[in-house]
Amino acid sequence: KIKLAKEYKDALAEMVTADFPGEFKREKLNAQSDLYTYFYIRSLRLLSDKGVHVFICSNSWLDVGYGVWLQKFLLNYAPVHFIFDNHSKRSFAAADVNTIISVIGAPMKKVAKDHMVKFVAFKLPFEEVVFTENLLEIERARVVEANEKFRVYPITGEDLFKSGLEVDEDAPGIAAAGKYIGEKWGGKFLRAPDIFFTILEKGKGKLVRLGDIADVRRGFTTGANEFFYLDEAAIKKWGIEKEFLKPVIKSPRECKAIVVHPRVLQNKIFACDRSKQSLKGTNALKFIEWGERQGFNDRPTCAGRAKWWDLGKRDPRPVLWPMIHNDRLAVFWNRESVEVDHNLFEIQPESDPQKFLLCLLSTISVFSRELMGRANLGEGALKTEGIDINRIIMLNPELVNIDSRDFRDLFERDIKSVFEESGFEKSTPLRDQEPRPLPDRKRLDDIVFDAIGLTAAERKEVYWSVCELVKNRLDKAGSV
Repeated sequence: KIKLAKEYKDALAEMVTADFPGEFKREKLNAQSDLYTYFYIRSLRLLSDKGVHVFICSNSWLDVGYGVWLQKFLLNYAPVHFIFDNHSKRSFAAADVNTIISVIGAPMKKVAKDHMVKFVAFKLPFEEVVFTENLLEIERARVVEANEKFRVYPITGEDLFKSGLEVDEDAPGIAAAGKYIGEKWGGKFLRAPDIFFTILEKGKGKLVRLGDIADVRRGFTTGANEFFYLDEAAIKKWGIEKEFLKPVIKSPRECKAIVVHPRVLQNKIFACDRSKQSLKGTNALKFIEWGERQGFNDRPTCAGRAKWWDLGKRDPRPVLWPMIHNDRLAVFWNRESVEVDHNLFEIQPESDPQKFLLCLLSTISVFSRELMGRANLGEGALKTEGIDINRIIMLNPELVNIDSRDFRDLFERDIKSVFEESGFEKSTPLRDQEPRPLPDRKRLDDIVFDAIGLTAAERKEVYWSVCELVKNRLDKAGSV
């Protein structure tokens, strides 16, 4: 099945190259691309000169790395007229992804620089807002317009292209603009509330991308979790020597507080770099031999290692970021250097890790998480891969004086939902409530808000908007 799937995908890639050889013989397609991205190209190729291409499709290509080549093609050769999203209701009950509607013109030699792309976010179900008067208002919009029914974000193709260019801050003039690396079309233009752009404007020179001040890597991919992760019952059964067992955080759900405490973790990881010869007489060897009888050594990831049972040595990093997010404000301090599963990412800041962690724990960073993450999981979860984490916007820790000792209570208390952190009752309309953030939350956020220069009204708007983003994401999942 895997071979057939790969052959089918290769055939689609060849089709794309044949459809537009001038572009795709020099533009490499991302091998991770979902199949539907290829069908965008095929169906565009089949359009008449005056045709209009309309797809109801997964929204993931708007934000993920494999959508970059499709974004670039559309900006250059096929005029995007509208991208429609609905914040209120999912379109398909049976699909585990969220969808958008794209409206695109027929391919041409070159899209005009001043062509206007409109990102439209409907705030009510389609059946309540898709009427002629609303669509005409959207059609006429030349600046950002928002009301209780929709928001439309018009942007020229030229500006949209420039926003996705890799920039070298140290290079002069035109040399500063590098290759097109993509933009978060979904997060930035469809999901972002207006206050986000206020933050970016006031935070110029103060906000940084996480990837510019830290290194991010994924935790272990074992290739055989049922072998490498052992609970107390399995450890007792095999009698594996303590020297071959290390605490491991397998799931963010195991951590109730920001500080990771090994005593609350449910598993140990089998960590052995010794040869079988040197393990003679140990229970660890018996365990490895049992694993081989189960065929774990033949699995692709394991078979690629010189000693299939040896995960290698790596220094645990101090800050942990979950891959999947629901409504918790969860970032972890790996104070005791436990091992980390691939469900989390390990972060090594360039400077003081605790200061970095505190800035990352601010509500501003959660705001950015909601916009830079991938909200295409129909169950309501938000996914962040390494490339998304690198794009998280946060206050530069070097610009503020934060003493981590002042936040010991925050580190040790149970992690709350963003609603509890902000002082909201989730069952009551958010805008009917005044934000009353928890004392340690407010103290930390005020440090960040002060550095950016947000007014009292803008601070309230941040709390409202962050919680609305999370609530809309979760509510939308349960809307069908």
